[in-house]
Amino acid sequence: MSLSAFVRDNPHASRPEIKAAMVGNICRCTGYERIVDAVADWLDQARMAGQVVGGIHV
Repeated sequence: MSLSAFVRDNPHASRPEIKAAMVGNICRCTGYERIVDAVADWLDQARMAGQVVGGIHV
């Protein structure tokens, strides 16, 4: 849920920013890579489609 709030408040977040937002929330043994990839890909797709994320037109 904290990642959802982060994305809502930071729709132009970079991969390092997404990863930093997750520190301390879940196990780091995987490095969060799949989750970071999924969030970054979703934000990229939202930007390409001109969608609104967190009230901000991306």
